[in-house]
Amino acid sequence: MFEIRQVVTPATLDEAYGALMANRNNRILGGVAFLKMGHKLINQGISLEKLGLDYIRQQDGWIDIGATCTYGQLSTSPLIQAYSGGVIVQALQPIVGVQLRNRVQVGASVFSRYGFSDFLPVLLALGAEVTLHQAGRMPLEAFLAQPLSRDILITVHLPDRPQTSACQSLRYTASDLPVVNCAVARDEASGTWRLAIGARPGRALLVPAASTLLAGKQPDSTAIEQVSAAIAQMTFGSNARASADYREAMAKVLAQRAIEEVASC
Repeated sequence: MFEIRQVVTPATLDEAYGALMANRNNRILGGVAFLKMGHKLINQGISLEKLGLDYIRQQDGWIDIGATCTYGQLSTSPLIQAYSGGVIVQALQPIVGVQLRNRVQVGASVFSRYGFSDFLPVLLALGAEVTLHQAGRMPLEAFLAQPLSRDILITVHLPDRPQTSACQSLRYTASDLPVVNCAVARDEASGTWRLAIGARPGRALLVPAASTLLAGKQPDSTAIEQVSAAIAQMTFGSNARASADYREAMAKVLAQRAIEEVASC
């Protein structure tokens, strides 16, 4: 469990960042859904609830999702339900239940880079970008490659262009954390594919070779086999939930299913 000595609600992002940097034990609070998974003493919890970051809006060729928007808001947003065939809603659906999804916030989830995330592989496959208070805007894959830093995630940006996508996950029970998951997206204008594997159990990663191997709209069986070989070059880990070898084998199966689903559209 965790203990918070004091909670503050800054009126501006600069004020929130100043509070974050004032003490190394100060933390930005999201929905605090996963804080209970560890043992933390937080000197000052910084709530962003007064900053108006709970938006989902369409502008300048992107769909912007604010940091304090919840998974519940994403699941019920007509804009997100229609985006890329509703793949984001599909990815979030197995996450425990409505009560938890109404607590988990986008900014906290993405910034924390959870290895068990169902959200991150889909965002990677869709080509999402993020904006942070200090570091500015960057592709999500660049952000995930960086070490953890003291910053505030403000917005997740989804490219507002036609993409066909699919996600797959393996769970032991319906609402359990994923053993392994994946997402794939095909840009309808360029025919470019992006494939991401998550719950390895490390943070989600793109499979770089997939873009070249799956080029075009109808990849053949040889291309899919080559993608499986590329997945085998990724690092998978073992824990109490599954072995590295099992995760690798299942990632290949899930990726093939997702690719075939997109190719059939």
